[in-house]
Amino acid sequence: MRMWQCAVWVAVLAGGSAGAKAGEMVLAEAARSPFQIVIAEQASPSERYGAEELQRLLQEMSGARLPIVTDA
Repeated sequence: MRMWQCAVWVAVLAGGSAGAKAGEMVLAEAARSPFQIVIAEQASPSERYGAEELQRLLQEMSGARLPIVTDA
């Protein structure tokens, strides 16, 4: 269930707000990003793995390595 919640948050962040036009939200620019990947302090191994995979894929696409932080 927690992985599903993580996937929903990723979709929300990737999609931007409902009223935003395409291209208004920039996740990373010039291999830099102000965003972080947030996981629970007591995240399961699969949640941590999911965050690491998201980090890796976003870095491959943008060149920016988003830090993984806990919500504590």
